[in-house]
Amino acid sequence: MKKNLKILHFGLLKTINPGIKQQLICEQKAPTSLNWHVTFFSHDPVNEGFMRQPAYPISIFKTSRLLKYLTLRISAYYWLVKHADEFDIIILRYPLGDPIIPLFFLRINNYLTIHHTKELHEINPRTSLVSRLQFIIESYAGKLILKKAKGVIGLTKEILEYELDRIKGIEKPGVVSANGVDTDLFPPCKDCRSGVIKLVILCSRAYPWHGIDIIKRELKINNRADVEIHVIGNLERTALGKDKRVIYHGSVKPNDLANILCQFDMGIGSLALQRNNMKEACILKTRDYLAAGLPVYATYSDSGLPTEFPYFINQLFSLNKAIELAKNFRKTSRNLIIKTSRPYIDKQAQIKKLTEWINQQPSFTFKS
Repeated sequence: MKKNLKILHFGLLKTINPGIKQQLICEQKAPTSLNWHVTFFSHDPVNEGFMRQPAYPISIFKTSRLLKYLTLRISAYYWLVKHADEFDIIILRYPLGDPIIPLFFLRINNYLTIHHTKELHEINPRTSLVSRLQFIIESYAGKLILKKAKGVIGLTKEILEYELDRIKGIEKPGVVSANGVDTDLFPPCKDCRSGVIKLVILCSRAYPWHGIDIIKRELKINNRADVEIHVIGNLERTALGKDKRVIYHGSVKPNDLANILCQFDMGIGSLALQRNNMKEACILKTRDYLAAGLPVYATYSDSGLPTEFPYFINQLFSLNKAIELAKNFRKTSRNLIIKTSRPYIDKQAQIKKLTEWINQQPSFTFKS
């Protein structure tokens, strides 16, 4: 059997949110034969094998925002430079507007970048001096890192094309690699749908592209009593107004998510990605909904699903439409949605596909 290249998925984040953390835990379960490894730095307490925390020389490094920012990056990149030769390929989760990264990555030659957003569209340089500086840094540092990378990975085709366009004229291998979830956390579940229609939102923070304000507006102009909207996550309890039809559950452990989702009719995905200059996405909460057997109502094209996928509805949002869709979907069994969705949303399947692509590239070689 041909030996696979030794791959490291590397990143740094201020804090690793539950969705990303669960993905990385799943990546650790990749078969040994894939030769896939994971290391992520953050300020979080270390409680998983892939997690690392920077060393803080004195206590002020834990309290100063600037010193914490610098310490995380210098620690992470120093570790990577030291260990880069132990891996054939490094997949860098691309950090947005990072002023430190060129100092280290000019010394590394075996990396690919993986992108989850259009970086320059993510930063509004008009909001503050910090944003303006970050935009300038990203404009120049981003190009440097992309030019030196051996290849580019985009979460969607739209993102991949955007990144390659940033270095127009330079040929790079590129591939789309969709998000995925650990489908083993979502076993076949009891179908608990009954009573009024129950819509669910997985959301901990109301970013503009989530479209929470759109749902709030719909609730304000529509007084139908045959619907409830359930919110899972640490979203502010005033985000959707003081409407008795809105029920907040707070944060939920990943292992408990499937048991809670089984009582709901339909998941609500992101409703305003156009605010981020995007038409296409591959969002984790959509995969959580489908893995639990819930159809999804959103307003974007999902690059990880077939174009006419029957359980993902891409239409302008209205509460009346959501209720009617959910009523019709009550005729469809949970387990059919799970079975149909699994090949497109399983994280292990995505790792296998990406590993195969990397090993097929003639310019990616063993370092030893």
